[in-house]
Amino acid sequence: MALAAAAFAVLGAVFGFPGILRESGGVVLEAFNQNSGIIRTAYYAFTLSSVLYVPIALLLRRATTWQAMGLIDVAAGFGLLAAVTQVLGFSRWPLYIPYLAESYAAAAPGSATREGMIFLYEAANRYSGMTVGEHLGWLFQGLWVVCLALAITRQRTRAAWLGWLGAALGILLLVSSGEQFQAGFEGPLGLLSAITTTALPFWMIGVGIWLVRQSRRSGHAM
Repeated sequence: MALAAAAFAVLGAVFGFPGILRESGGVVLEAFNQNSGIIRTAYYAFTLSSVLYVPIALLLRRATTWQAMGLIDVAAGFGLLAAVTQVLGFSRWPLYIPYLAESYAAAAPGSATREGMIFLYEAANRYSGMTVGEHLGWLFQGLWVVCLALAITRQRTRAAWLGWLGAALGILLLVSSGEQFQAGFEGPLGLLSAITTTALPFWMIGVGIWLVRQSRRSGHAM
């Protein structure tokens, strides 16, 4: 979470993220070339933060004695799918976009080469970014959170409120995945996405604290 937050802050400062993602290809490629090194590093950090969903999803499955193991198994599957789709989305920036940006900068203004680089960028942005990384990534992440949260409500503890809060956040994440159907980030779904993705890390921290307490209680009981 800290890795993703740091990457978000860096990209917001040097790349105009996330609004830049809805600009034309020429604008994006020119902006990328101005700070390509730091942008690639920040997006690589984003990619690594998505990879971390894999151990998190698997470790959560074994973190306590779950009363709803079936839900946890389903949640782990969605967590793995969220990791794969988000990695595919983010990884285009440190690995593929630099080639397009360098080729765009080397070509003459108005040339067919520049138009070709813009076309390839737009295609990659629509498919790898908006479709796979954002839309499917958020859908799977939302389903992961909903399943995990419902499993928490099934535990015989006083943490049911934490589960219902997570379920609400997961549903909001599912709804905000439709943001990619909008023209830009200024719409209501863009605002909902920003609020939800900001609140979600704090919920995950709450889940971590709850699991630590559960583990200590189990240890004392033994």
